[in-house]
Parts: sequence; structure tokens; C-alpha cells
Amino acid sequence: MSNKTNSKQFDLSKEQANTFKGIALSTQHLTQNARELLERKSNDLNTYSVLGRDTGWLVYLPQRSDISDEQLKKEFDSRSLAQLLISARENDIRLVEFSYEVEPSEQLPIMQSDEEASNALYKSNEITSIGWLHAEGGNVTLTPCFNGASHPTRVNVTMAEYKATSGDKDLMKALAIKHLNK
Repeated sequence: MSNKTNSKQFDLSKEQANTFKGIALSTQHLTQNARELLERKSNDLNTYSVLGRDTGWLVYLPQRSDISDEQLKKEFDSRSLAQLLISARENDIRLVEFSYEVEPSEQLPIMQSDEEASNALYKSNEITSIGWLHAEGGNVTLTPCFNGASHPTRVNVTMAEYKATSGDKDLMKALAIKHLNK
């Protein structure tokens, strides 16, 4: 019988603890893919950087000398989440709390409300791939393919909405899901 525990340890020196900065952000700033990624990482005993809580997640950001931005992008393979975490670290923030109890910031985009996430008919983790096509009137048609479907679903969005995704697949999925769940 093993005596392993499920606790995760954060190793901070006294100097680091005295200069430690954190921020609390709403989970509404996360795409569904980012939420699922954080949940998976919080359940992975080999990952020390994400701790799951009843209200969301705590994410520990190591110093650049310990892990580069590129390594951080690989660890958090959701581009929008990685960019959020890199921006936090650029502002000397070492702990980010994503919480259902925190009001969304007006300075960050809302990806999906918590209520939408729990009541959604379509979920981004059901999308196996996504593309886009130019549509009539200067709009764009997103083409998400869902698990088990033989053809993509067509979702019309404005060019401005599409450009706001910067071609990021996670953001395109979130945009498609937002329109499909209206």
C-alpha cells in the first residue's frame, strides 16, 4: 500500500514570499478549452502549477529563469490562456486565481459566462477541428467539425468578430460555440 498523498507543494523562499504578487480573474475570461485544460492539470499529480478549488483554479507562474515563455505556451496549450498568463508574469504576478466568484474585468474579453458554460448545448471540447470561409457581405463562415459528424457545421460571424480571434483555433471555437448556443 502506497503512502503517496495528493497534496501539491509550492517551494517558496522567504524572499520570494515577501515579494509574491497575485491577481484574481473571473473564469468568464476563459474559453471552454482553457477551463477544461485547467481542470485536467489540476487533477494531474505530476503538475504542480495548477491547483483546483471549489471556486475555480489557482495557477502558479514560475519565474522566467525557471521556465521560458515558449515553455509556458507549451505547458498551457490554449493560446488565449497562455497569453493571459504571460501578460500576468510580465507584470511580476506569480499567482493567478481564476474564480467563479470574481466579477469579470472590463479590460478583458468575456469568452463564456459561467452559466453559459454549464448550460451549453454545444461545447468546444466536442469540436475536433475548425476552419473558416469568406462569406457573402464581408462576413466569415466558421466551420467547426463536431465529434461523430461527417460534415462541418456552418456558423456565420462578422468579419470584426473573426478578426478578434486573430486566427487562434481556441478563440474561433469559443466564437462558434457562442453563436451556436444563442
